[in-house]
Amino acid sequence: MKKKPTSRDVAKKAGVSQTTVSLILNNRTDMTFPETTRRKVREAARELNYVPNQFARGLKTNQSRLIGLLLPTISNPYYQTLAQHIEEFAASKGYNILLCNTSRLADREESYISLLKSKSADGVIYTFAPLLPDKVRQVIPADRMVIFGENEQNLGFRTISLDSYKAGEIVAKYLIELGHKRIGFVTSPLSGFSLSRKSRLDGVIAAMKAAGLESGLVVKEGKDEKEINDSSFEIDIGFSLTEELLREHSVTAIIGVNDMVAFGALSHILRTDLRVPEDISVCGFDNIYLSRILKPHITTVDHYIADKARSAVEMIIASVEAEDDPSDRQMDTHDNMNGPMLIKRESTGPAPN
Repeated sequence: MKKKPTSRDVAKKAGVSQTTVSLILNNRTDMTFPETTRRKVREAARELNYVPNQFARGLKTNQSRLIGLLLPTISNPYYQTLAQHIEEFAASKGYNILLCNTSRLADREESYISLLKSKSADGVIYTFAPLLPDKVRQVIPADRMVIFGENEQNLGFRTISLDSYKAGEIVAKYLIELGHKRIGFVTSPLSGFSLSRKSRLDGVIAAMKAAGLESGLVVKEGKDEKEINDSSFEIDIGFSLTEELLREHSVTAIIGVNDMVAFGALSHILRTDLRVPEDISVCGFDNIYLSRILKPHITTVDHYIADKARSAVEMIIASVEAEDDPSDRQMDTHDNMNGPMLIKRESTGPAPN
């Protein structure tokens, strides 16, 4: 039987140390090597048909260099962008990402938790409130779990906060400053799915109350969560609820709970005689790339997710590297840096007279 090539064989063929081979083949871009050295190592590994043994490395270091990323859906461009930022920064630190698309289903979340356990994952990043927090705690130490969003349930996870309440306030205050007194809030389901949705609405309500305009707010909520069946369901919700809203009420502005819902609202409005923003303004949240491509460009809220994605990965890596010194861990770390920030675009304007 032909002997399986080892990192020592690769090092000998490339004329470098085994440590250099390990760092280069693990994509440790935070370490500096000449490009000629990187090329020699990769060519040697390819010629020898060498594949790094991640499992063996994990046994030696007690680290798998694997982080689980749990998403509710990959169909929303917001989560696509977030996943890309997290994966790119993790790779720069020599870590891999296991993408887990749960569709907000408890059984699918449980299946991914079991998979992460079998892979000895070093940490988990949730981009939504976990449905099964107790199960994931049995698999991953609490200091290696991060929620990217809102964590109002005191779950004991570290949190990278989007401050959705403040984001809602910012949008509502801006519309009020433009003279809008009758505002519709259109949203996918609020209960049991996303803490950020409810927090955004609470922020809008607070701003309206502060201005004495709470009676001018109309909320339309979708009833079904269909992320598993239809990638455009939030656009459909925005479209149908806006149709219902405008049939029943006279509003001069509509806030979508996110950009996708706002696109649906805009799509319906553009099929009517109403003009945007002359007759009605439209706002969203998340600043996904489509918000600056579709016409008119959507006023929205930016969360600085590239910086926050970096922080989420750094929190987990710091906990992994502090394994020998538990006193270095900070379980109650919450991140509220940079944001949220209003991005004013063509879809909003002064309230009509």
